[in-house]
Amino acid sequence: MSTSSRGALLACSALSFGLFSPSAWAVGGVQVDADRAGGRIFVDGADTYLSTPNIVMGLSAGTHEVSVRDGCDVGNATVAVTDDTVSKVSVTMEPGQGTLKIQPVPDNVSIELDGAPVRGASGRLHSVACGPHTIRASLDGYLSTMLNVDVGAGETLVLPLVLERLGSGTLVVDVTPDEAVVELDGTELGAGDRTLDTLTAGPHVVAARLDGFEMAEQQLVLEDGQTLEIALSLEKGSPVATAAKSRTPSAGPKPIRVVGYGLMGLGAVSGAAAIVTWSQGRTVYKEYLDRAALVDAGERPPAYATDFHDDQVKPRRGPVYASTTGALLLLGSGLTLTIAF
Repeated sequence: MSTSSRGALLACSALSFGLFSPSAWAVGGVQVDADRAGGRIFVDGADTYLSTPNIVMGLSAGTHEVSVRDGCDVGNATVAVTDDTVSKVSVTMEPGQGTLKIQPVPDNVSIELDGAPVRGASGRLHSVACGPHTIRASLDGYLSTMLNVDVGAGETLVLPLVLERLGSGTLVVDVTPDEAVVELDGTELGAGDRTLDTLTAGPHVVAARLDGFEMAEQQLVLEDGQTLEIALSLEKGSPVATAAKSRTPSAGPKPIRVVGYGLMGLGAVSGAAAIVTWSQGRTVYKEYLDRAALVDAGERPPAYATDFHDDQVKPRRGPVYASTTGALLLLGSGLTLTIAF
């Protein structure tokens, strides 16, 4: 056998020994449990697409990082794996954390995270709870920006915030009288005419005040690069009108309440009449009962009671019902008007 043939044979033998050697195919596994089922299992940061409890096979001998994630909850553990064995590890799920890296432009903007101011926000990492968060960036002369983000457990989220410049314009305010004090968006600027250069573009409210005069106010929208002139003329307040505005409302009854009192008075009169009518009817009805008793005892003929009933009792029913109902309606209506108004 030639030397080259002998070398090829040795190489093939070595390759075959390496491929079929038990040590070359030796693998281990890990049995992953958690304090609740259903979490996704990750090994060394890679998704196994398995859920707890489960066994992950095909791991090389050595130390591995195991994590279980379930929404915003996460559990981590380190496990040592040896060949041909299945190691066991159990993790405890806890609320996870994420990281925000805010990169605003310009970098001197004011940042709020979930309504709380964040200092030194530009380019820094901020640890936050897993879940939804709101970031707001603002700066004078720029359009405020707000973002709603959802940070996952273990996730680092980079947020570039580029604010749009609003631009500026000029506002010229002419007030009459000259002593009137000018206010811009609720801030007092001083008395007399005003020229406001480099005023931030956007909506504003300009007002003028002076003792003894009615306040003048105007809403406006200033465009970028615009020069806007407005005039505010105050009208002197009328002493009569001022007194009328400040006068305490009369303590007397309102007109509707007066009507209510009138209805209650009529109701009282009707009630008195109803009582008289009812009393008379009660007397007549009692006499009818006495007559009916004599008829039942056989001392009088039936007509003795029935004729009296038709002639005296029946005609009084209508007036009693009408007077009683009318009195109740008048009293109720009057009482309602006096209470409601």
